[in-house]
Order: sequence, then structure tokens, then C-alpha cells
Amino acid sequence: MKKERVNIQYSIDWEELPTEVYRLLARANEIYSEDLNKAAAELAKINKKTALSLETLTSIDVTRKKLAAMDYALNDVADIVNGYLHFKVQSTLQEHQETQLAPPGPMPEPPYVEQEAETGET
Repeated sequence: MKKERVNIQYSIDWEELPTEVYRLLARANEIYSEDLNKAAAELAKINKKTALSLETLTSIDVTRKKLAAMDYALNDVADIVNGYLHFKVQSTLQEHQETQLAPPGPMPEPPYVEQEAETGET
């Protein structure tokens, strides 16, 4: 059976975001440390005599699929972190604009200056 990927969307609480990112990073690390190490060991067994064989082709295919799985996991993490940072920047910009566009308070009254009455004499 061929493995197929499907894109899904789901929402989580804001506070759970770091945990979800950590979970996805752990998955990428698991693929790297277990699956890719096994695949690399299989590739290391290839020599000149066995290079052009079905086993070599199979090892290459398995390695490429493991690399793709790791790339998918890291891409998911990058998308989440990118979205989070974009949201934070937009929130900061919006707050800054709101403070810049806030209506000014009442105009202060100008200082009162007493003027001497004119007597008409020079």
C-alpha cells in the first residue's frame, strides 16, 4: 500500500502552541535519529559490485522517502512558527497604529494674558 499524505487544518488553544511545535520537532528528530540512520546504514553497504542492483534502488527509495517525511515534519513546524511570528508582528503593528491614531485629548486653553487698557495717549 502506497503511503499518501493529506493536508489537514485544526485549531488548538494558544497555550498549547509550544507543545504542538515541540511534538512535531520530536517527530522530525525521531525520523532523523531512527529511520534515517537505518537508511544510511543500508546505503553504506552498497559497493561497486552491488551499485547497479534492485537492492540499491530500494535503499535509495527508502532513504528518499524518509528524507521527505522529515522534510514534511519540519515544513509543518516552519509554517506554524512563521504564522505565529507573523501574527505577533501584525499585533504589534496594530497596537502601534492604534496608539498613533488615538484622538487627542481636549485642547489646553491658551494662557490668559491681561492687556492694559488703552488710554489713547501717546
